[in-house]
Amino acid sequence: VFIVHRLDKETSGIMVLAKTKQGKEELQQQFSDRLVHRLYMTRVEGEPTPPLGSVRTWLMEDKHLNVKAVNKKHPKGKEAISHYSTVSSDDSTALVEVMIETGRRHQIRMAMQYLGTPVVGDERHGAQTNPYNRVMLHASSLEFLHPDTDDPVRFEAPLPPGF
Repeated sequence: VFIVHRLDKETSGIMVLAKTKQGKEELQQQFSDRLVHRLYMTRVEGEPTPPLGSVRTWLMEDKHLNVKAVNKKHPKGKEAISHYSTVSSDDSTALVEVMIETGRRHQIRMAMQYLGTPVVGDERHGAQTNPYNRVMLHASSLEFLHPDTDDPVRFEAPLPPGF
């Protein structure tokens, strides 16, 4: 079995594994070419303004895997593009759907922090609350072309309790 991609340690949801090395390489190429449709759900503190939009930032990892936002001209900065839509909200939080074009470490967490609405439970990126003892980020669906048949396939994972 070959690991095709990764999720941040605290993120629940769908991951893809390949049965063959060739399948892994083909799937990773789809990720690299931004052909994989990745949808996440997150619960954030507050409510994003505007409720629908895109966040385009440049992120950099240091040697300790810490992520920080940098200027787009920074030589180690990598573009991170996230599209979000508020699904629902209550007095203190909002459920937000996020589709990512790129796949950077902590990309969604950094995008929500940028909007001033950190992911619930994500103290590293500014969250003040953690009622569920976890970072409230979930990989809810993944769609790509099957490496053997070229047929589109879609996988979905239901939201865990609390979302």
